[in-house]
Amino acid sequence: MVDSTDGGESRHDSRRKELRKKIEHSIEVAREQQRMEMQRRRLETARNGLKCYERKQYPEAVRYFVTYLKILEDWKGVASEGLHPGVFDQKKDAGELLLINSVYWNMVRLFDRTSDNGKGNKEFMHYLEKYIAFTKGMPFQPLAAETLRKYMRSRIIVHKNEIKHAYRIITGSRCFVATSLSDLDHPKTVPTLRVFRDRVLRKAALGRWLVKSYYRIGPVLADRLDQAPTLVRQLTAWALDALAFVLRCVRLS
Repeated sequence: MVDSTDGGESRHDSRRKELRKKIEHSIEVAREQQRMEMQRRRLETARNGLKCYERKQYPEAVRYFVTYLKILEDWKGVASEGLHPGVFDQKKDAGELLLINSVYWNMVRLFDRTSDNGKGNKEFMHYLEKYIAFTKGMPFQPLAAETLRKYMRSRIIVHKNEIKHAYRIITGSRCFVATSLSDLDHPKTVPTLRVFRDRVLRKAALGRWLVKSYYRIGPVLADRLDQAPTLVRQLTAWALDALAFVLRCVRLS
């Protein structure tokens, strides 16, 4: 004999599970729609900022960029100014990371041109640090380094030493003197000197001693060059370019 009570409870449990699945599905759909809307909003905000920057509408560009970063903070659940690469997936969020890097770089340039010794200078350093954080270890790191190098050659740059320091951090270069002159020397000079160091100097005892000695005194020389007159810096850059040219001519291998 079948217990009708057990059958009723079974049907009730089945309906309850089905209802729960429908509710969970509705919640998931709502979350996905919210995520898509948030993505649409932040991308639109960033694009508007980039357009304003291109049109030289700088105050509007800053407003859009700050709003974009705030949306990201809400999305990732971090505190104000708390964005860092660790809250992103480098593969899944590759496009977003490149956009973030671009936004921070535009903010660096804006505050480089408009900052003074007060709040503006503090904002410049903040965005420069963020730019470095969202550049190191990224697939686009070489492109970002080249962007910095080109900017150092421009006449509009104000915080040249700070930008140069960022370039050193991003490239990880220990060619201190050549990097100090990266706003003047040829783009191929530093890579050529690195190849000479790795393929020639480090293969001999004397060469290794020279490299070790240079690493000890290189930072001091670079600091002196940073403060040297333009003519001295230019002559030193030409000398390094000439050395690198000769090394390339002998076909380092």
